[in-house]
Amino acid sequence: MAGQRLEHLDGIRGAAAFSVFVCHFVQIFLPHVFYAAPAEGHGLWEDTFATSPFNIVVNGNFAVCLFFVLSGYVLSCRYLAEGDIGYLRRLAAKRYLRLMLPALGAVLVAWVLLALGGYSFGAAQPFTKSGMRDTYAVVVPLWSALEQGAVGAFFLGQWSLDPVLWTMQTELYGSFLVFSLLALFSGVRNRWLVYAVAALIFYNGFYLAFVLGVVLADLHGRTVGREAPYPLVLALVTFGIYFGSYPYYGAERGLWALLPAIGSAQKVVFYHVLGAFLLILAASLFSEARELFSLRPFRFLGRISYSLYLIHFPVVCSVATGLFLLLLPSLGYTATIALTFLVSTPVVVVAAALFTRAVDEPATRLSDRFARLVLERG
Repeated sequence: MAGQRLEHLDGIRGAAAFSVFVCHFVQIFLPHVFYAAPAEGHGLWEDTFATSPFNIVVNGNFAVCLFFVLSGYVLSCRYLAEGDIGYLRRLAAKRYLRLMLPALGAVLVAWVLLALGGYSFGAAQPFTKSGMRDTYAVVVPLWSALEQGAVGAFFLGQWSLDPVLWTMQTELYGSFLVFSLLALFSGVRNRWLVYAVAALIFYNGFYLAFVLGVVLADLHGRTVGREAPYPLVLALVTFGIYFGSYPYYGAERGLWALLPAIGSAQKVVFYHVLGAFLLILAASLFSEARELFSLRPFRFLGRISYSLYLIHFPVVCSVATGLFLLLLPSLGYTATIALTFLVSTPVVVVAAALFTRAVDEPATRLSDRFARLVLERG
């Protein structure tokens, strides 16, 4: 496994990033899918969709849990295979810069659009009925944008210019939780007991996902090249979808009413994390799933996934809402949002590909050089 890139994990990450984009598109144009507010509905079966397992395809919180589990998995695999503490140090040394530079770039893109008056979310709101706050209603100074992208999103909970950055603090701290578990306990005979204790400590939040990602990476070293029996894979997928589709509202009267509360954990977070763990485990144990997510379209989405995640929200709130307002007078609501989605999707994907080329990949190289420099001087 050393040096081997797990392409299916890239594909899953790409699918998750695309799901977050679809989530926010639906949240803006079909808000009743996310809020138990019939007044925000458009008579397009939003309530039925929201309270069925199909909501998993637009369930942004579940997609974020996939990201977090994948982070724990990917950050752990090579170290568990090679035991190279120098590699782990390099990962730790570059992690903040690797996450921060693209996030800062995305915030600056969002700020430029705001300064140019490029957002139409507020103007579209009376028609979409979205209850989401208009984060672009007020122009903020450039220094505030710089602070948000470089510091605020990671340490202060400030992310108004690009709301998807709410995950950055969790991603950064979760990464160092992974590094700590690996450095301190990966060689311990009873490390599975350590994983269990860590899971109990962090069960009531998103950090559980990183612990379970380490578990998956450790399991990978034992199961690589093996195929799980179909009944096991089917069970993992079934329960993964069941937990992962835990809805934003309506769970108390739907398929999920039987799920118990787990201590102080939010049910929506706990079960989404558990669903993400089960589905990624199923994909890793089933060759057909690995082959599916290793196909070129998924690998492409995986390559641009961080950029797609970072910049889709400003694009949707500018390009998509602007197109929506342009089309709405001559088309019905359903046709308008359908055409808006068809046009916006390639725009978002192309923008993410360009951002990857111009910002994300250079940031990766720069963070690598920074880590080498710091460790050489240390």
